[in-house]
Amino acid sequence: MVIQRIQTLYMLVALVMMAAFAFLTSFSFDVAGNEYVVGTLATGVDGKTSINLLMLCLNGLVVVLTAIAIFSYKNLKLQKRLCSISIILLIALLISIGVMILGATDEQNLSIDISNVLPVVSLFLLFLAYRGISRDQRILSDSDRLR
Repeated sequence: MVIQRIQTLYMLVALVMMAAFAFLTSFSFDVAGNEYVVGTLATGVDGKTSINLLMLCLNGLVVVLTAIAIFSYKNLKLQKRLCSISIILLIALLISIGVMILGATDEQNLSIDISNVLPVVSLFLLFLAYRGISRDQRILSDSDRLR
């Protein structure tokens, strides 16, 4: 793996953050005295958890597409497209988390975990990577024009 450009570092940090987000709890609340947790890999009452399929699919797609984008550094057009798709999927993930939190607002003792910052920071980093890829494309097109 060649880490020559800053956008590769941005995508790598976003990849690590989203991989870590898969193992963390997003929020939790009380239901009839039991704590109900919502996360990517553990959703449900303690002891009886299951996988949240929507969050898992969105998070998994973001991780896989970002990894592919890191290794497609020779094809800037594909890398830019993969980065933009990852941004859209991250926005969909954040909207789904927001909808789930709004659906649980009538419950008492709602606690939103700090791990929800990871997708927001990843979104920002992927946006910076997208801008860096665009800048590289512009530099290459300007250099081709000069030849």
